[in-house]
Amino acid sequence: MDFQKNGNLLTGIHTLTIEEFENLFGYNEHRKMLIQGLKLGIKELQLCGCQEIYIDGSFVTEKEIPGDFDACWEENGMDIDKLIREFPTLVDFDNERERQKTVYSGEFFPARGGASPYDLYIDFFQSDKDGNAKGIIKILLK
Repeated sequence: MDFQKNGNLLTGIHTLTIEEFENLFGYNEHRKMLIQGLKLGIKELQLCGCQEIYIDGSFVTEKEIPGDFDACWEENGMDIDKLIREFPTLVDFDNERERQKTVYSGEFFPARGGASPYDLYIDFFQSDKDGNAKGIIKILLK
C-alpha cells in the first residue's frame, strides 16, 4: 500500500481480500489482536448477509500502534432484523460504542448511516480529522 507524507493511505477506495488485509496491516502483535476483533465482527455481519465492509481509522495508516479500527458495513442484501436480534452489539452505539470496543476492539457503523446530519459514514471515513482526503480499505466478503 502507498501512503501520503502525513501517513494516511493514498486517497480512494482500495479493495483487498481479508487475507491481503491481514498480511498488509497485521504486522505486529497489537495489530493482529485488533484484526481478531475485526474478523469476529465480519463473521457476524456475514451471517446476516453482509457482502462488503470498509476499514478506516489509524489502523489503515502508517501508525505502528493504532488505538482501534473503524469499520462500516454495506447493508444491501442484509437481514437487518437478524443482525439486531442475534448480534445486537454491532448496532449498539450507546456510550460512544463502548460495548463494540469491548467485544471487537473497534467500532462498526452502517456505511450509509450518518456521521452527522450531512454525511454518510462511507464519505466521513475518507477525510481525516484535519479535513485531508485519505484512502480507505474495502473488503469483499463473498
